[in-house]
Amino acid sequence: MSSGAPNFPRSPGQHSWRKTGVLLYVIYDHPRDYPKEFVVRRWNLDQPDRGEPMARAATLDDVRALLPPGLYNLGRHEDDDPVIVEVWV
Repeated sequence: MSSGAPNFPRSPGQHSWRKTGVLLYVIYDHPRDYPKEFVVRRWNLDQPDRGEPMARAATLDDVRALLPPGLYNLGRHEDDDPVIVEVWV
């Protein structure tokens, strides 16, 4: 039975970066395509495609709770789009 939660790896070590590339998890604050929610998009730096939504929640704390365990918060860069809250790796 599905809980509706995203199917993330249980730990970063389960997926070698050599196989999957570098994965970034970017949290967005009410982006245009989801104006009522915080959104997490997983980006693979080796793939040219736009990161598809991996999780959505009403609050920042709720969406952070949906991230895979063991990630590190890089914060955000001053040049990032204003809707980007933080990036996790």
